[in-house]
Amino acid sequence: MKKFFLFLFVILFFVILFVLFENMHQQKPTKLKIQGVILPHHTLAKEILNNSFKTLKENISPDVIVIYGTNHYFPISDTYTTTTEIKNEFNLDNVLADNTRIEKDHSIQTILTYINQYFTNVRVIPIIVSARYQNIEDLNKNVRKFINVFGYEKTLYIASVDFAHNVSLEEGLNKNKESINSISNFNYGEILRYNDDHLDSPLAMITFLLTMQGLGATSWQLWYSSHGALITNLLDLESTSYVVGSFSN
Repeated sequence: MKKFFLFLFVILFFVILFVLFENMHQQKPTKLKIQGVILPHHTLAKEILNNSFKTLKENISPDVIVIYGTNHYFPISDTYTTTTEIKNEFNLDNVLADNTRIEKDHSIQTILTYINQYFTNVRVIPIIVSARYQNIEDLNKNVRKFINVFGYEKTLYIASVDFAHNVSLEEGLNKNKESINSISNFNYGEILRYNDDHLDSPLAMITFLLTMQGLGATSWQLWYSSHGALITNLLDLESTSYVVGSFSN
């Protein structure tokens, strides 16, 4: 019996090592023109964010960065919210202007911290995305306008989205696999069925993916699939999972 339990322990040990190896390393992207990237806004993921911004800086030099962030505090407001200055300057119809909401939402502010560190003299367009929408075609109309007014040649689009919330390591990584499959295949119907057990803003993700399709940037590269338990080395921790990846032409 002792040998049996020792055997199980050895198997479990190697399974944990395999999970750590598969999920802690970064998959370096090849030299492609990155036009969009998915990033977390959870401060626990600061090492992932630092490494991701280092990779971005090595590959691109954007003039404009558009952030599509989760609307955490006013999720039933108009679908898109930006600052008064951005709304007026770009004449954005059907977009709510609310500077306070932009300043308070960490889906924007966390990413801004790293943009200010790694990119200077870049124009940032913050947009938080609520859960209200009519249909995909209406979203796509707004996205096409965003592309027209914010540009595409030297514009980077960021989806500031965290993934599975309050889940175990095993569940989080399994949910990540499902989300990655839906994202990389632009499966909007599946993404719309997701809740916090997959990602915190299906609509922000769909807005981002519609933008990537509009730009013809449909080549997906996974950089990270991780979880708070891996970051803290507390393997029994129920936490948030993270997916980082890019879309290129």
